[in-house]
Amino acid sequence: MSRVFASLALALSLASASAQAQTVVDYPDSTIGANAGQYPVYTGTGTNVIRGQSFCPSSFAGLPSTAMICTKIGLQLAELNATPVQYAQFVLRAGRSAQQTLSNTWSTNLPDQRVQLDLSGQFVPGGAGVNQWFEFELANPFYWQPGDSVVIDLTTQAAVGGQYLRTAIGTGVARMVSTNYLGATTGSPSTAGGIKFRMVFEPLGLTRFGTGCPGSGGFVPYIASNGPAAVGNASFAVTLRAALGGTFAAFTFGNPTQLPLGGGCTLYNDAVLVLSTATTGSLPGTGTAQVSLPIPADPLLVDAVLDVQWILLDGASGSPLGLTTSAGGKLRIH
Repeated sequence: MSRVFASLALALSLASASAQAQTVVDYPDSTIGANAGQYPVYTGTGTNVIRGQSFCPSSFAGLPSTAMICTKIGLQLAELNATPVQYAQFVLRAGRSAQQTLSNTWSTNLPDQRVQLDLSGQFVPGGAGVNQWFEFELANPFYWQPGDSVVIDLTTQAAVGGQYLRTAIGTGVARMVSTNYLGATTGSPSTAGGIKFRMVFEPLGLTRFGTGCPGSGGFVPYIASNGPAAVGNASFAVTLRAALGGTFAAFTFGNPTQLPLGGGCTLYNDAVLVLSTATTGSLPGTGTAQVSLPIPADPLLVDAVLDVQWILLDGASGSPLGLTTSAGGKLRIH
């Protein structure tokens, strides 16, 4: 990560872009009221460790027609209420795959085995109704392009025997499973019976997560980007709009963290690098700013994920520090 920061810091210079729409893909298409399945989040009457992979082939008609970044994975939880359930293990992995059919090897199906979400030892929320989607933000948003398949990989273990969340099952969803997972490299593949899941894709560039906090006029500063976060893109920039005009603005990036600033404001990175500027305009909601962030043509930067954010001085903020913040942003370099 230090190589990433060093390469980008050499190219930084102070210099607004409109947001593009995300694409949400339900696989298979959501059918509210369909039969409620119980696998692989299901762990039976005991506390066996369950591992399962569900597979969306590159041929699925609902996938985007252009390269995008997958930022969230959703499960279709088949619960009648929202009672959380405690899991001793609840580990989500997800990513793209060159596989067109599932093999019997976990890492072949999903080469990127980085953990996207770990709720082990925690209470996992249930659904808001029968077969409703529940989305999880990915710690490592992944680059996807036409021709790639998508694999989700869940390892779960109930903390209390017989207490578990159910998921909707798609008869046409290929899956691989181990009902008593003890670390083996292989499982049992099948062409049907995988859980229903959804993928949320964002345009190449910056993807937002978390929430910003309002300042003067009730406006929440909005972080976006200009162009794709691709190696060699000398014109890439991170932008700010809908902020207080004529105030101090700090652009920060670093490693992920969550530091409450009070008043509903949160700092989402550890500010390895901070650049300061002033917003344009003079009225609430009219302020804009931009930081030029040329990305070097360095292949070592590919797959790096950087966390960025805007922080502004605004006395109307609910934070006792007199600061407003944008949502967090992740730059996944490809």
